[in-house]
Amino acid sequence: MLGQPDGKAHSLGSLGHVAECMLNGAGIEDARAVGVEVDTCLGVVAGELEWDGQDGPDPVVQHGGSVVRPQRFCGEVPDVHHHPFPGALEARPVAILVLQFVKQAGPRATARHGGRCPVAEQCNAAQDFAPWTGKVLCRESRQFVQEVLHVLGVQEEILYFLDDEAVRSWLFQGMSPLLLAGTEEPGLLAATTGGHRQLLYLDFRLHPLNLRPRRYVWQCMGMARIEDYAVVGDLHTGALVSTSGSIDWLCLPRFDSPACFNALLDTPEAGRWLLAPAAGGTCTRRSYREGTLVLETVWETPEGTVRVIDFMPPRDEVADIVRIVEGVSGSVRMHSELALRFDYGHIVPWVRKDEHGIHAIAGPDAVYFVTGAPVRGENMHTVSDFTVDEGQKVPFVLTWAPSHVQRPMTVDAEEVLSTTTAFWRGWTSQCTVTGKYRDAVVRSLVTLKALTYAPTGGIVAAVTTSLPEQLGGPRNWDYRYCWLRDATMTLQALLAAGYTAEAADWRDWLLRAVAGDPADLQIMYGIHGERRLPEMELPWLAGYEGSSPVRIGNGAAEQLQLDVWGEVLDCLSLTRNSLLKHTDEAWDVQVALMQHLETIWDQPDNGLWEMRGPRRHFTHSKVMAWVAADRMVKGVRESGLPGPAERWEALRDTIHQDVMANGFDAGRNTFTQSYGRPELDASLLLIPRVGFLPPDDPRVVGTIDAILSELTEDGFVLRYRPAESDDGLPGDEGVFLACSFWMVEALLGAGRRSEATQLFERLLGLRNDVGLLSEEWAVRAGRQLGNTPQAFSHFGLVTSALELHQDTVRRSDTPIPPETENVA
Repeated sequence: MLGQPDGKAHSLGSLGHVAECMLNGAGIEDARAVGVEVDTCLGVVAGELEWDGQDGPDPVVQHGGSVVRPQRFCGEVPDVHHHPFPGALEARPVAILVLQFVKQAGPRATARHGGRCPVAEQCNAAQDFAPWTGKVLCRESRQFVQEVLHVLGVQEEILYFLDDEAVRSWLFQGMSPLLLAGTEEPGLLAATTGGHRQLLYLDFRLHPLNLRPRRYVWQCMGMARIEDYAVVGDLHTGALVSTSGSIDWLCLPRFDSPACFNALLDTPEAGRWLLAPAAGGTCTRRSYREGTLVLETVWETPEGTVRVIDFMPPRDEVADIVRIVEGVSGSVRMHSELALRFDYGHIVPWVRKDEHGIHAIAGPDAVYFVTGAPVRGENMHTVSDFTVDEGQKVPFVLTWAPSHVQRPMTVDAEEVLSTTTAFWRGWTSQCTVTGKYRDAVVRSLVTLKALTYAPTGGIVAAVTTSLPEQLGGPRNWDYRYCWLRDATMTLQALLAAGYTAEAADWRDWLLRAVAGDPADLQIMYGIHGERRLPEMELPWLAGYEGSSPVRIGNGAAEQLQLDVWGEVLDCLSLTRNSLLKHTDEAWDVQVALMQHLETIWDQPDNGLWEMRGPRRHFTHSKVMAWVAADRMVKGVRESGLPGPAERWEALRDTIHQDVMANGFDAGRNTFTQSYGRPELDASLLLIPRVGFLPPDDPRVVGTIDAILSELTEDGFVLRYRPAESDDGLPGDEGVFLACSFWMVEALLGAGRRSEATQLFERLLGLRNDVGLLSEEWAVRAGRQLGNTPQAFSHFGLVTSALELHQDTVRRSDTPIPPETENVA
């Protein structure tokens, strides 16, 4: 029973019913409607009330004449970011162990303290949990966790949320401690359903811990979803702006520089710039100005309506972030809070105020903050509270410059708003796309332009690092570099949309980056073509929703991935067929790359997906080696370039025979991820795209059907199944959005346009409110995962849309022709 100051006693079942209401998508009023004493339950969760150590009766509540027994905790996890009980996590958290696993067989079973599963014989899950009664989880409880797993026969990774390290993972897979706090009996409540991911809870009766509430409450309740972010940028770097008006991520002066706003990967104390109504809350709506990267965010409040315009003018000598507060109606109280934390949140700058505004300096970095609004220092933050009236505009300008140079002139906010809008609209006016999906294509092209580092033409994979592929897991990587695997799709997309200058810049960046010994070819480079990208962890950052470690640099740059030779030669073949009409001055580089590939193509490698497990003979890697030989043969035969065409033709045939003999499962009529193993891989969808086989070949169609059957969730395509593929990492991941776009192209090539269109339009529905895609999608949680905005996803969107417009697919070395007005 639960003791209360007023002497009333309440069963833990009431708390369990609150949790069940949440699991069923209900809110606080729904819980009250069935007679649950919500306030009491919330008090227990918050640690304000104490459990007196006694068990209550079987919790039964009357609801519409029906008896409700809150015994089951199965079903979809609700959206904890819009939690109906926001106050419940503001005090001491509940001590709960959470195990997550996949049970492949057996009906639902419920095992309770001191007894055995009532249907143990049916599900082969007989357990006796008495040995663990009363144990309290703590920092030394890892052995206990392993004991539980051993009894359960569970091998999958687990997460538990109690000690200083693990509490940061509360939101793993969207879970919240409130959902787990209370069953009708002490001990274990487990639920398993064949073939579905389930949650297993051990409830240790609301044992309060003395943790640091502010940090962990933010991790649980305050972090924006990945899809809540929009990007603004200046073609040197990019900032992420949330729906609450907070810039939570910004690296200065370049994409790959240390961040000065790091709240994305920790808490506001790690650095951010909030500018929003003083009442707080999510914006009412937001959008980019048409054809631009100028973001407009609107809040409609009881006091009135206000708009915040965020943008970064294209870079000159220094970097500027401009934010203009505009009163639309009424009189709205506003709040700005600036916390600069350089070197990924590690360094608090020295800040002083002068006649010009705020000047912050830390080592090589200087920031100047200018506004007409009143500002003050408060607890290592620069704070501004002001009121904006209808028709009034209050600009804020933050300028970065090297600390050793003279203070730069502050830009005029309205003037640079005009020039920035004109710049972007001038750029988008060059787009030749005219079909049904033009708006989506233009937004993706603007995003890709925003990911371009203007001085070199390099295109980064994303502006972020360490946004997780699995919430709470370790699959967190730095994507602020340029991948060669993106090369051909990048060029196809840019050329087809009319952006030949950007395509030429990308080709030039590529040639500079790969120059040197062909044996030293890497899968990725820095934005200037840097080769050394050492990977390290930042332990002072908790990670997005507790997903640690936070990494900078990328160790995969040192991997052997044979497909990259094919990607480079495919890309250069495409430019030879489109940009270069008479000669190919890079042919000597291509010959050198091919000669080296001839000596290594038959070696095992790490594969396209940068697996950190043992090297294997990946089918995709061998197919791309075939691509390399094929493109070199075409360079000689069709373009008249010098080279041993007969030798390369023989090699091309040898590789093709090798793939068909070892990478194709004739019994299942599908290609497989690697030689001698049955697993599937989404990269197999690229076989027709690169021309290895025709798109309507029965073996290609069989692979499409196998992937649709075995490698999808809710119709979206996984890269592979980590549990089966030995990729060297624990945990799982979401569906990979680029792979689903590959499926669109594969279906279209196979003559299945209706399926292709349906999938493409479902993928469009995964974009956020301003048209951005991250790397992955969590099907069950219904949210974006991975680094954002993701170039690979947006390239796939552009090429898929253009091919749907023209109702045809093109090989990767063939330009997609510009569109005409009569496209689909």
